[in-house]
Amino acid sequence: MGQAVRIGLIGSGFVSNFYMLGLRDVAGHEVKVVASPNAARCETFAKQWGIPEWTTDIDGTIKRNDLDLIILGVPNFVHAELAIKCAQAGKNVVCTKPLARNKQEAKQMLDAVKAAGVLHGYAETEVFSPAVMKAREFIERGSIGKVLMVSFPEVYGTDGAIFTDVTRETGIRVFALRGAGYLPLHGDEALGAGGLRLNRWHPAARKEWSQLRRQELVGFVGVDIGGQTTRVGTFDERGRLRVISFPTEDDFATECERIAEAARQLLPKGIKRLAVGSPGPLDWRTRRLTGKTPNLPWANVRFDRLEKLVGCTVLLDNDANVAGLGEALLGAGRGKRFIAGFTLGTGIGHFQVKDGRIYHGRLDVEAGHQILDPNGPECGCGQRGCLEAFVSATGIEKRYGVPPHELNDPKAWEEIAFRLAQGLVNAAVFVCPDALILTGGMLARGEMLLAPLRRFYGEMLKVYPPRYRPPILTAKLGDKAGVVGAIVLAKVGHAE
Repeated sequence: MGQAVRIGLIGSGFVSNFYMLGLRDVAGHEVKVVASPNAARCETFAKQWGIPEWTTDIDGTIKRNDLDLIILGVPNFVHAELAIKCAQAGKNVVCTKPLARNKQEAKQMLDAVKAAGVLHGYAETEVFSPAVMKAREFIERGSIGKVLMVSFPEVYGTDGAIFTDVTRETGIRVFALRGAGYLPLHGDEALGAGGLRLNRWHPAARKEWSQLRRQELVGFVGVDIGGQTTRVGTFDERGRLRVISFPTEDDFATECERIAEAARQLLPKGIKRLAVGSPGPLDWRTRRLTGKTPNLPWANVRFDRLEKLVGCTVLLDNDANVAGLGEALLGAGRGKRFIAGFTLGTGIGHFQVKDGRIYHGRLDVEAGHQILDPNGPECGCGQRGCLEAFVSATGIEKRYGVPPHELNDPKAWEEIAFRLAQGLVNAAVFVCPDALILTGGMLARGEMLLAPLRRFYGEMLKVYPPRYRPPILTAKLGDKAGVVGAIVLAKVGHAE
């Protein structure tokens, strides 16, 4: 056996512990020193792993003559700086994923190690898993023909990405397969020629939308069409929401003209893009209401008309979806990967937002029209016993003779809460989101609704232990959730 590889480890935190665990299975090495700016933690780390020396002098460690290899167990943002220093000192170097924060840093690192003639390793154990190795074998043998693209899921927990220091440059990340590992890069191309490209949304890219700031929404217009009121809004340079409201018009052509007028008033210098949240079954791809719209006199109308009036691209989605998008990215669901919920207003809407994008079915999810009791009250959609017939403002007024804000009977609110709990439990067991969010005017009744709702929800949802039940959250954006969500939709667009 030859001389043992003499290793210097930089870093005494989370990543370095995993390196030490891995090195237990590697023969022919000696970890001589660990270096870290945190003296106390570094000393503790050295004692824990039996490393004979520790120091806070990182540059001095890199320059030592008695080390063959430097392992970098450090945050992503210093990978490039330290790897280049190691190369210039003539040291072989290994770092963990991601290699760098962007392709420019990665190229600087690769240029440095090539110029120095040292080895540069990039630790990624997944490539040695049996499934990945077998896939590589198939590709190299040509068993499955010419491979044009590879897509694979990669999950790092329910809350998204590990690589939180990745800069915002583009939503698309490219992974280039290089022999025994892959290289995470920014942009739309891999470094160099050849290799196998893997184009996919990385959790880090999705996570970025949870960091969306209001100032990034300047120039975009959102429209929230309600059964009674239409709101048109935008954000100014200081992140303040500006809204123009007017009664929703019975005539669709007049409604479009008033929306366009309000949008031009808010942004007289031009609109980047406009998005509309509208009630009713609709096709967001063709921007068309597909049938009779509950609580509105419109049917089979298209929003092409509005696009011509405002002079920019117009997007369309269900009003509940856009309200949910607003709450997911700028409200109660901020930072959560997957949320679902209901809007409690003139009608009942349902939304699901995953990884910063609205989830759609073939047309749209209409959970407000799930049938809770086939013998129940008639709903505006033509069915009987829908959730909307029991819980919406329209349904409540029909059943109890007064609108929700005038209803003060605790027994009545117990009945309403029971039916809403049924709907929430159905959502929880069917999609199991990270949280269930409630929006809409009914929340103004506060604990009269929420207290019995939480009790019924806990009593009904027996399949999950309490700690795993999606919590019920109330909206933070209030009656502005719809218009805020529409502005966000205008910015981020739809996921295809």
